[in-house]
Amino acid sequence: MITCYFEMFHVLPLKLRAVLALAAVLEANLVHTSGVSM
Repeated sequence: MITCYFEMFHVLPLKLRAVLALAAVLEANLVHTSGVSM
């Protein structure tokens, strides 16, 4: 599954890649903060 993500990352344009990375970071932050509040 992770290799699939890497394959798609290589195909995606740089801007789209940056947006996805940012979304992943934001999602991780949300999970982290919600985990801390709980």
